[in-house]
Amino acid sequence: KKSILTGISIYPLKKEHHHIFQRICNAAEFIDFRDDSYTELSFIHKNDLKYTKTLDDAIYLESNYPKPFDSNYACVLFHSWKNCLELIIDKITCEIIPFLENIIQAKIVNNFYILGFSKGDLDIWEKVNIPNSIKNHVYFKDLTYTNCIEAKYILSNAKFNIGSRFHLAVFSLSSKVPVLSVY
Repeated sequence: KKSILTGISIYPLKKEHHHIFQRICNAAEFIDFRDDSYTELSFIHKNDLKYTKTLDDAIYLESNYPKPFDSNYACVLFHSWKNCLELIIDKITCEIIPFLENIIQAKIVNNFYILGFSKGDLDIWEKVNIPNSIKNHVYFKDLTYTNCIEAKYILSNAKFNIGSRFHLAVFSLSSKVPVLSVY
């Protein structure tokens, strides 16, 4: 039987058991890892479409990550949910952008990081007019090319986070960072 594996992490799989896991992987049609643990497996090729990595709430932040030099920021993350793009753009334009302007003007945070967890998350912002008054305080970060730990690290060091992604909320709450979930 073929299988699809999701939410997989090989931690704390011992090296002597890798061959067993390799047989499981070979039999699967698709495998979705929850972290970067798969990079330790020599039989997995990063460009193989059979394997993917998604952000998951079971990420442990190791103590070796230093505090960021600028922790006076907040994160914004919206996903282009199917058939809702115009509604999302309207919500961002009419409610989120004025909120960001007020927060910057009040000096509550210095910067906002607009994040992308998956393909299309940052594309939304091409249709949003970011006012000149805050353009120098808004940065875009595509987290699809980084690791899950870095994503949680960025969210866990923010003053607060705003967005429509489930794992944005989970990462924030598990790190005791206030979050506004917009659905």
